[in-house]
Amino acid sequence: YFVTTVHRTMTAMFGSPSLPATGMRILTGLDLELQECAETAVHTALERLKERKGSTDSIEVGLVAIEPFSGKVRAWVGGSDYRTNQFDHVSQAKRQIGSTIKPFLYLTALDGSLNSYRVATPISIISDEPLQLQSAPQRTWEPENFDREFRGDVPLRYALERSLNIPAVQILTRVGVPAFKRTLLSFNLAEKIPEVPALALGALDTSLLDLTAAFGALANGGVYIAPRTFTAVLNEEQVQIATSEIREQRVADEAATFVLTDILRGVIDRGTASSIRSNGYSGPAAGKTGTSDQSRDAWFVGYTPALVTGVWLGYDDNRSLGITGGSAAAPLWAEFMKCASAYLAPADF
Repeated sequence: YFVTTVHRTMTAMFGSPSLPATGMRILTGLDLELQECAETAVHTALERLKERKGSTDSIEVGLVAIEPFSGKVRAWVGGSDYRTNQFDHVSQAKRQIGSTIKPFLYLTALDGSLNSYRVATPISIISDEPLQLQSAPQRTWEPENFDREFRGDVPLRYALERSLNIPAVQILTRVGVPAFKRTLLSFNLAEKIPEVPALALGALDTSLLDLTAAFGALANGGVYIAPRTFTAVLNEEQVQIATSEIREQRVADEAATFVLTDILRGVIDRGTASSIRSNGYSGPAAGKTGTSDQSRDAWFVGYTPALVTGVWLGYDDNRSLGITGGSAAAPLWAEFMKCASAYLAPADF
């Protein structure tokens, strides 16, 4: 899948579909050890799902790992089996991202430079009570939490760690849809953002690559770096004819990003991604689960100081997967990181 993506990039740059005949050498940041970790983790996860569901017939998967401070792609698995399905679920699939959108909503509230309301803190109190919103003329929307329960007033930290829906909608009503849309655009999550209240709960389609790169900006202290599938191109004479430069842009305040990262560490330690700890990964990490409407998509995007990795599972025909990001995608992420950590220098946030 990765080679196909690089080939497509080179064809767009140089206009020649017969690249091998040109004698070019294309240098990338792909790490073979991490790639092997990724492929093994995907295989293991699909085998476990087969046992759990009775069959993994046509369940698809995507995994991409990026170095957040350089943008280099370190590992890339675009599907369950390239021989049977060449559609790349890292770069080509555009799916609804569910609650993986919430960190960017909460960041909009935590970062005074991103909203004109007032700066929130991890102990800001938010209402988790029944809520009605006007979603269209003569139509009301009543969001619900995943467990259909209400908890009264809750701290912001608790609401994000447990991925509560109603507090997220409450935050959107305070910071405003335009401010949240600006945040999503600056993190390059999508080119078109629907201005609807359900945006707070992930009513947005994007690719796993774009979503993971956006989380990479959180890992990189609020500086976005576009993902790089290659680093340089050499011609037959070994002369460099193209490079991919690091393109960085500050998209959020460093202090606010640090606070958000601290909350997202709680998602793994005691929140919706606690399966990562029970699956044996103990290193410092932050991240967010996501489950789209009717459980069609299971997501987890997590990061350490050295690596940001996104995972997606679902069906190409968009039917219900019937499992959540916390129970399917997060364990796959843990399996990959247990292997990958052996090849990464120890570091803390």
